[in-house]
Amino acid sequence: MWPFVRKKWEKLGSVWTATGLTLLLTTRAEEVWLRDTDYRAVPLKDFQALMWNCRPQPLETYRAEIFDCDDAAGCFEADMRREWAKRSHGNEALAFGYIEACTPAGVRHAFIWQLDTAGKLTYIEPQNNSVIQWLPTQILLMEG
Repeated sequence: MWPFVRKKWEKLGSVWTATGLTLLLTTRAEEVWLRDTDYRAVPLKDFQALMWNCRPQPLETYRAEIFDCDDAAGCFEADMRREWAKRSHGNEALAFGYIEACTPAGVRHAFIWQLDTAGKLTYIEPQNNSVIQWLPTQILLMEG
C-alpha cells in the first residue's frame, strides 16, 4: 500500500501513551478500551491518505445487518491495523479506533475516531473517508 512505504512514519507525528490517550478520551466516553501501550498520532491529512487506501469496498446494494456502518468501521480498523503493523517500522500503534455513538438525532452510528498531532479528535465515516461535521451526543463504546 503506497502511503505506508513513502513516508517515515516512525518520525511523523507525536507519541501518546495509553494513559495520556485514555485521559483524553474519557472526557468523551464512559467506556474506553485501548489495547496497546503507546500510540502514534499523525496529521489528519496523512491519516486520510492511509484511510483512502484501507477503506472497505461496499457491497453493490446497501443491506443493514450485512455491511452497514459498524461492519465498515470494523473492517477498516482491522485492515488499517494490519497494514500499519506491516509497514510503519514504528513501535507504536496508530492513534485511531472504532467508536459507537448517538447522532444529534439520537440514532446509533459507528465510525472511526482519529487523534492528530495537536491532540484533536476527529470523527470520520469509514465508508467515504469524510470528516463528520456533527459531535456525538452520547458515546457508547470507544476502542483503539
